[in-house]
Amino acid sequence: MMGGRNPQTKEKSMNVDGLLVFATTKEQIDTVKAVEKLGTAKAAASELGVTVAIVNKRVERVRAKATRRGWSPEHDMKATCPDGFSVKGTSTLYNGEGGITAQWVKTNKDAEDIKETLQAFAEGLTEGVRGKYKAKGKKPKSKSKNSELATAIIVGDAHLGLYAWGEECGGESYDLSKSREHILQAVRNLVERSVDGENGIFINVGDWYHANTKVPTTPMSGNLLDVDSRFGKVARAGAELQRECINMMLEKFPQVTVINAKGNHDPDAAVWLNMLTEAYFENEPRVTVVNNSKKFLHHQWGDTSLFIYHGERSRRSQYEYVTSAYRKEFGDSEFSYILTGHIHHVTKEELGGCLFESFGTLTAKDAYHADNLYTAARTMTAVTYHKSFGEVGRQVF
Repeated sequence: MMGGRNPQTKEKSMNVDGLLVFATTKEQIDTVKAVEKLGTAKAAASELGVTVAIVNKRVERVRAKATRRGWSPEHDMKATCPDGFSVKGTSTLYNGEGGITAQWVKTNKDAEDIKETLQAFAEGLTEGVRGKYKAKGKKPKSKSKNSELATAIIVGDAHLGLYAWGEECGGESYDLSKSREHILQAVRNLVERSVDGENGIFINVGDWYHANTKVPTTPMSGNLLDVDSRFGKVARAGAELQRECINMMLEKFPQVTVINAKGNHDPDAAVWLNMLTEAYFENEPRVTVVNNSKKFLHHQWGDTSLFIYHGERSRRSQYEYVTSAYRKEFGDSEFSYILTGHIHHVTKEELGGCLFESFGTLTAKDAYHADNLYTAARTMTAVTYHKSFGEVGRQVF
């Protein structure tokens, strides 16, 4: 037979011996058991009602955790370490016949274990909503929309889950429900006042969540945070809030692009927030969710480049990164905008062919910012970009 695949060729079996004890979610456990029973990813996928790619991804994730814990039989590694630790080195003593006579395992605290827990949490949420949600209402008629325009609703640091006691902070008391109410009110207002373009862009510049995990500290610096409610409740509320915001935009714009940048408060949570949004709108062709594996994100609209970054590093560093990592995109664009948050202030500066802008937040002051005499206007902004002329208008809430 010329070309094509021989129908008699058997799929290669998948070895998952010893992996079951490292599976943490129901989906991972069911997948490993199905592969153990049936022998191949294809057969397991058929039994579970998922794709082969999903089976492979789940098994790879379990195998990666097993390796971190010291289980990799093909490399003669079978001495595992406890939960919460990972193997940083293994020494093996062999006899003259090549058999193992002794093995020493060096361990350390497993930072990846935290990511694994977050990943498992996100997988549990996405499995429950995947492909089950479509935009409410009818798609707006494109004939009445200007195909040259795209309006970006830019959400400054939302800090969902932040708690503020007004008496201590010298302002209003703030919690999850109030934050949600303010964001919905702002997005609704800005969508209604925006021009009738064919495309909408929902941009979260980072720190959508106040805390990255159930531990109320910032991931890198360990600063203690004032948080409202349980982390699981905040996580679900944040994902559902983003879904509601996108749905409001779909009532106005025929197509919507979603961009979630990683903040310094939520570098991991931002990734699974993106996963959840993708899952919600998996069967909605009008929604495109930009992959946010990288810290610095890019979106092209005609001759306009939008670069989205949370804003921890200096503008000089940002400029150097854009002109290096995005050399072609920057060179091909007549207009380049670097959109950031982080400082909670509205600032603008033109530098080397880029317009840098940091956007405000609706969030109230918490104790840390109040104690440090922080003040800023509380705003949300919608910016309209033309394919050929860059920014042509904006609305401020």
